[in-house]
Formats: sequence, structure tokens, C-alpha cells
Amino acid sequence: MIEMWKDWLEITIFNNTVKDYALAVFNLVALVIVLMLSKRLLVGRLGKLAAKTANDFDDFMVSLLAQVGAPVFIVTSLYFVTLPLHLEDQVRTIIRYVLIIIVTVRAVLVLQEIVKYSIGKSYRRARPNDKMSGDMVAHWRPSP
Repeated sequence: MIEMWKDWLEITIFNNTVKDYALAVFNLVALVIVLMLSKRLLVGRLGKLAAKTANDFDDFMVSLLAQVGAPVFIVTSLYFVTLPLHLEDQVRTIIRYVLIIIVTVRAVLVLQEIVKYSIGKSYRRARPNDKMSGDMVAHWRPSP
């Protein structure tokens, strides 16, 4: 029975063994889980620290970190776990472009939130007696 499994794991498909693919899938799942748990732990701890301060900038930064999610983790992990595999250049290129697109979209969304936050802060400083300007920053929430 063990010999059958060993033989099956050594079957080669597209220049990689079944064992190579299984290891890549295991590493992908493990890396995504580690990244998600690390983010949750980091956001939780930083959120508690930020809640103790009087300013809202640290709360804003924690909320930006909290927005980084599964798509970024999955594509980043996929990129790294496929490095040891023998893949066609087109497949590597597709994985690389998907990674670049996902990270770029996330970066643009983060920059959008930074601009929105900065405009709200500037508006509040320019018009301190305007109740609307205080509400813009005091009730700031990141876009989904």
C-alpha cells in the first residue's frame, strides 16, 4: 500500500510531481492562514493601543491595515509557493500580473483613504467652528 502511494506521489504532470503540487497546495493554505491570523493579532493589538490615544490618526492607520484581506494574502502566497515549481513562462507571467494588479488596486484604495482622511482633517482645521467639518473627521470610516 505504501509503495502504491509513493509511486502515485512520483507521477509527473507538467514537469512537477504530484508530491510537488501537494506540497505547494499545503504551503499555500498554511501561508494564507498564518498571514490572516497574524493580521488579526496585529490589528487587535494595535487597535487596543490606538484606542488609548487621543488622536485619531493611529485609529485611521489600524483601519487601513485591517482592510488588507484575503485577496492580497492568497495571491501573494500563490506567487511564493509556485516559485519552486517548474511552470511555463506564461503561467508565471499570469501569476505575477495578477499579484501586481491585486496589490496595485489595494494600494490605490489605501491612497484614496489617505486622501479622504487628509482632506477631512484639513477642512476641519480650516473651519474649526463648522459642525460639518468636525463630523467629517470624527465619524470617519474607511470605505469598504
